[in-house]
Amino acid sequence: MSSITVLTPSRAYGRYISDAIESTRQQDGVTVHHVVQDACSDDETLGILRSYGDAVDWTSEPDRGQSDALNRALGR
Repeated sequence: MSSITVLTPSRAYGRYISDAIESTRQQDGVTVHHVVQDACSDDETLGILRSYGDAVDWTSEPDRGQSDALNRALGR
């Protein structure tokens, strides 16, 4: 089985983050490592990320925008 890593930058993405996570989890024939780099969201994003436990590798910290968030996620 192949494996891939999906990087998702996030900031106040609570409305959509479950859809993004579920989309990666539903892929057949591959093992997915999903890395979410959140920019200190103050909406429901962090609660949703916590609810996935170890299924999602995530962190929440200040960043300098989408490119910085993607680079941080890639670094992890």
